Formats: sequence, C-alpha cells, structure tokens
Amino acid sequence: MSYKKKIAGLISGVMTISLCISAYGATIKINDKVLESDVEPQIIDGRTMVPVRAIFEGMGATVNWDAETKTVTGKLNDITVKMVTGEKNMTVNNKQINIDGSVMIIDSRTFAPARYVAEAFGYDVSWNEESKEVLINDKAVSGTAVEKATNVTTAAVEKSTETTTAKAKEETNVNKTETTSVKAADTKKGETTTAKAENKTTVTTEGTTETTTLSAAQILNSSPVQGVTNKLYKLIKNDISLAFKNYYVGGASSNGRFQPATSSKLMDAWELAITTDEDKTYVAQSKIVYQNIVTTCKKIDQRKEKNFGSSSVATYCTERKDKLEELINTYFASTNVEEAKKNAEAIKKFATATLNK
Repeated sequence: MSYKKKIAGLISGVMTISLCISAYGATIKINDKVLESDVEPQIIDGRTMVPVRAIFEGMGATVNWDAETKTVTGKLNDITVKMVTGEKNMTVNNKQINIDGSVMIIDSRTFAPARYVAEAFGYDVSWNEESKEVLINDKAVSGTAVEKATNVTTAAVEKSTETTTAKAKEETNVNKTETTSVKAADTKKGETTTAKAENKTTVTTEGTTETTTLSAAQILNSSPVQGVTNKLYKLIKNDISLAFKNYYVGGASSNGRFQPATSSKLMDAWELAITTDEDKTYVAQSKIVYQNIVTTCKKIDQRKEKNFGSSSVATYCTERKDKLEELINTYFASTNVEEAKKNAEAIKKFATATLNK
C-alpha cells in the first residue's frame, strides 16, 4: 500500500471515530443538583452515554467494580443492578433487561446508555438541548415498587385470611367446650350460655368474611400505616430514605436533598398525594421527621468540624448518625398515625438533644 493510501485510510478512520464518539461538555443534574464527576457524558452512535459509577453514587447507591468479570454492581435499598462491559443487557434484581447500546469502557470509566442507568433505580432521564444538561429525576412510584407493593399486600391479605379463619375455628371450639361444660341440672343457664356462644361464633365468622373480601383497590392502596394510602407511604419513605442515604458525616452541606428548595418540592409532592385524613396527618408528621433529620445531620457536622481530629468526637458523630437511622426505621415501622406521631416526636427530641450537646 502506498504512503498516500495509508494516510488517506488513517484520516478516514479518525473521521469515522469522531462521528461515532464525541464529548459535548454537558452537565449532569440529579434532582436539580449538579453532579460532580471527572468525566463528561458522551454521544456514541447517537446515544447519550453516562459514567455509571458517578450516576449510581449520585443517586445514593453503593458501587462495586469486579475487574475480573468487568462487572459494575450498584445497590440502593432493595434494588441491585449489574452491568457487564461489552454486553447489551443488564440485570435488575436478577431480572435481565435488554438495552439499546453496549456497556463500554472509555478512559478507564464504565459508560452505559443514560436512560437505563437512571431507570434501574426508578429515575427518569431527559436531555435539555438548550442548556446541554442530562436531567435525572425521581419517579414518584416506579413500576417495580408498585409491583412489589401489590405482592406484599396480597401476601398480607392471604396471611390475614389464614389467621382469621384459624381464630374463628378456635373460638368455635372454645365455645363448644364452654357449652358442654355446663351442668346438666342448670338447664336455664346452659341455654343462655349456648345462645351467647352461637352469637359470638356468628359475629366472628362475619368479621372474618369482611376481612378476607378486600377489593383490588383496597389491596393496592393499603400500607403499613393504617388509613394511609400505599402511594403516599412509598413516596415519603423513598424521599426520606434517599435523603438520609446520601448523607455522610461531614457531608450535610453537599447533600442536595437537604437543600431548602429541594425539600420544599418534595413536600409539595406529598401534599398533592393526600387523599385521606390519615394521609394528611402522616404528611404533617413526615415533614417534622424530614426537617429534624436535616437539623440533626447539620449539627453533627458542626460538632465534627469544630473538633476536627478528635477521635472521641468522630465516634460520637458516627453513633449519633447510627441512632438517627434507627429512629427513622422505627418511624417507617409505625402501624397507625398515632404511633407515627409518637415516633416523629422521638426524632424531634433527638434533634433537640443533639443541638444542646
């Protein structure tokens, strides 16, 4: 091959690569917060590709890289996502999902199609051409969450059916025992006891029927908190859990979900989701919880900064963070709004105690 032909081939190859892969100086935003990353998104074959580790960590997930299998694994709450470089699929909780572009390594960083990276943890992604921004935002309720909620509540109803049926049988047997133990000579008393036993059994059976004939809408809308709709419960739990998940000791100021503008938007969404009186009360208590979480975390950071280098203070800060997480979990385990009020008050007292330390 002549020298000129070699040069022509080289120029052609460079031009082809330039058309396929290009950086465009874009900004990535997650819930309106600019993501700090040492690599920019890329346009590859017309698709927007983003750095997987940076995006996952920006959403609060933990990330692990297996160099041997070239697999990146992200975990957030109960969702596990795996992506293997060179493959056009990913797994979400062991369920394989096809994607429209291969996961690839560019400059020692793993890149994947933006839409799939975001949707893996229930987020939406869009491209703002005018501002050159990749926008990644929460979904109120992802399909996975709805499916999971339906499965959980259905299982709960089935368990309730078995439990109430067993109770009905047990009470019937007890009533029979009580009736037969009446002395034969005390006929009048025996008749009264039998009547009471029959009434008790009838009421129990009717109660069982009412419990086990829930409509599909009731099943879908049920939540661990009595009277609070499932959609609202999931929305609030997701928002608060992600806010705390994104926090580390010393990082309150950089937590986008702790910023007043962001937390205000989240709480506005809670208000719009209210459909019952219990929903309204639960939103009010959840606001108290959110605000006091932010207050506590900021105070922990102030304590660390003021006593920088002190191992005892560092231990104290970690312990306060762990205790706060425990209180948050207790709040979401509330079974009714009165219990939620009590657990929200416990978080408020904890915040006050932290401020006064």
